[in-house]
Amino acid sequence: MLKTGPKKAEAIQLSASLEDYLETIAALIEEHGHAHTSDIAERMKVKMPSVTYALGTLSRGGYVDYRPNQPVMLTGAGIAMAERVRRKHRVLEDFFHELLGLPAGISGEAACRIEHVVDGNTASRMQIISGAIRHRNDCRALRNYLEEAFEFLGYAEREVGTVLPALPVGKHATVLKLGANIAEPQRLEAQGLTVGATVTVERLLPEVNRCVCRVDGRECDLSLDDAENIWIDPAGS
Repeated sequence: MLKTGPKKAEAIQLSASLEDYLETIAALIEEHGHAHTSDIAERMKVKMPSVTYALGTLSRGGYVDYRPNQPVMLTGAGIAMAERVRRKHRVLEDFFHELLGLPAGISGEAACRIEHVVDGNTASRMQIISGAIRHRNDCRALRNYLEEAFEFLGYAEREVGTVLPALPVGKHATVLKLGANIAEPQRLEAQGLTVGATVTVERLLPEVNRCVCRVDGRECDLSLDDAENIWIDPAGS
């Protein structure tokens, strides 16, 4: 009888669900040294028939070595694909948690949803941006700005967390906070720019780095650099 060689892998479309299976199998093998179908079902919270069907598809695609009543093994292609998916997950979760300040649970859930539609190049660019903002000394002012901006999210559905130059000329707003990037906050406070004050932008002069505004009826002249770090509530007045 002639011996047949290994079956040639079929070209299959890896859906988000199938990528989740590869990711789960890799995690189980890393944690326990093996991945049984029952463990896969428990980890993914799915029923055994779903696991059997998914593993059959992955086996045909050449991503797993699947035989009934034996632990599931990843092939070389399966290991490579699982690592790509897991890397994207790590990058996305880190981006959401460390840079955007989202809670760990929400960051993980968001990463699970998005990892399947983001390619490796996009994930790498997000990693570069995150690393630069978090670690470069010349991004310290931006870190302060983002931290303060995130503080104002969810203020009873009102438009808050806006900085002074974004206020339309002639409109009123209430000062919420003088940001950490302002070098001499006492100088602004002396002009009446304190928390709770009513402010109106009269002129923006970017060519000379100035912002002319009116604070509780008095004219105030300040630099745009400072104005960009004065947090206001446009609906507060």
